[in-house]
Amino acid sequence: VLAYIQSGGTVIQYSRLFGYLAGQTFDNLLGSDNGATITGSVRGAVEMGSCLEDLSPYPQSYTRNSPSAAKEAAKSRLVKSHSVLKSYDDCYKWLATGTGDIEIGISWTASFADNKDGVIEQQSGQVYGGHALAVVGYTKRVDNQGRKYLLMINSHGEGWGKMGRAEVAPALFDKWGKDRHSELIGVRDQSGDFVPRKVPTYVGMVA
Repeated sequence: VLAYIQSGGTVIQYSRLFGYLAGQTFDNLLGSDNGATITGSVRGAVEMGSCLEDLSPYPQSYTRNSPSAAKEAAKSRLVKSHSVLKSYDDCYKWLATGTGDIEIGISWTASFADNKDGVIEQQSGQVYGGHALAVVGYTKRVDNQGRKYLLMINSHGEGWGKMGRAEVAPALFDKWGKDRHSELIGVRDQSGDFVPRKVPTYVGMVA
């Protein structure tokens, strides 16, 4: 997502396997295909970086190793700054700087999994486990307090939400900020004097 923002909208496929294994390394889960936390994954991106997909493609079955060339290339793509966010206001202010995005880990419920219109007002229904997503900006839709909905992107393809994206109600971010089972972490690929970048407008959204 950071590369998408930095490039002004160019889709660049980074290695899913490398990011997964980096997160597992810091979660002490390396060696079994049991997932990774947002905290571990962000730490992996800070300390190990990211590489392009062709250097460490996702395999047919789980492996605990990335090629040495991938590890070396990843060192040039480190997350430079991150912050734990605790509320909608924290999230809005982070996005408003125009310098990064937010990685979130939440309980994946039916109201999210079954979404087809690209607007999410509540977290309800059957729980299917945990899921990681990215929050990249805000839209023109507002709640009854005048707060803008935040724009979330998912990895489940264009059939989910509206072209793979959804506008999420501000109240949910306040809820997640207080929930010990959820994580909201802002990340940047810049250090020192930040250079704001315009988050690209997403097709079909009121951004």
